Amino acid sequence: MIFRYLFTRVLLSFVMVLSGFVLLEFILSGLNELTYQTRHDYQALQAFEFLLHSTPARISQFGPSILLLSILVGLGSLASSSELTVLRASGISVARIIAMAMTPLLLVYALLFTLGEFWAPKLLQQANITKAALRQERQIGGWHREQNWLLHAERIEREELQSVMLYQLNADFTQLEGIFHAQSAEAVADGWLLKQVRERRFSERPFREHSHAQWHLPFKADAELMTARVMDPRSLTLTQNLRFLQYMQQQRLAADALAFSFWQRIYMPLLAVMMMFAGATFVFGSNRSMAMSSRIFIGLVAGILLQLLQDLLAPLSQVVSWPIPVVTAIPLFISLAIALHLTRKVS
Repeated sequence: MIFRYLFTRVLLSFVMVLSGFVLLEFILSGLNELTYQTRHDYQALQAFEFLLHSTPARISQFGPSILLLSILVGLGSLASSSELTVLRASGISVARIIAMAMTPLLLVYALLFTLGEFWAPKLLQQANITKAALRQERQIGGWHREQNWLLHAERIEREELQSVMLYQLNADFTQLEGIFHAQSAEAVADGWLLKQVRERRFSERPFREHSHAQWHLPFKADAELMTARVMDPRSLTLTQNLRFLQYMQQQRLAADALAFSFWQRIYMPLLAVMMMFAGATFVFGSNRSMAMSSRIFIGLVAGILLQLLQDLLAPLSQVVSWPIPVVTAIPLFISLAIALHLTRKVS
């Protein structure tokens, strides 16, 4: 009976905090979209659709902060009405109360994490593609290297590359052997099919130029990897992130941004648990007369500081030269230290 009561109170607190976050996200992001982003066919209705598709990814990103606020509001309301004091007087330990209060949030977060890492990024990817098309933005191109080949595409789309320049180097990367220019390249099962190709070989004397209607390029990088090359790592699913990271490491290419994104997402569930536990112990260690607005303010400040710290980790790793898994675990260590300190204070 007590478990059901705590379950309901904390779950209602989560719904309230989540609703407030979504509303605030819609207001702030909506103002940004309507003020700076509207162009051509991308107007208010399209901006609203973009927000609907991008909000799940934002919820996943701020999941630990949402859970911290939820536990502060849920247990804080019980503390303000002296219900926590009654529960403790009836013989229920602090540890058991915290465990009962965290149970609904852990169940909800397991669902949010699954959706946020495997479903929400796909929604965000589609939303960004649709937005770029409606705003008539020029598609982003970029460079790619695989073995002794260098490839540059003016535009990288889902299954096609536009205006492709391909440079072939010798085995020790000291000499340019050939240049290929193709109007487009289409993804096929075992690489890319270049179309309307002009080939120039420098290994031949005199230099000769050849033309091909089609030419097969046996790249391991498929359409998904080439598209991910120009995307924000946070908009990739967890499996896409891992696959692209492994590929970049195999090719000995810089992959720090992908590694940071991957390890932050791996640590995210542990960070959420630590922040919930720290919030629960804070409620028990604080004065029960503390106003609810004060608890919410503390939760907001903690969430903002956490987000700022995560944003500073990438440049920090370049300064201290620590392994990326260690650097990305710093917020987890800090949350654990705070939780242990508050636990000793309660006991």
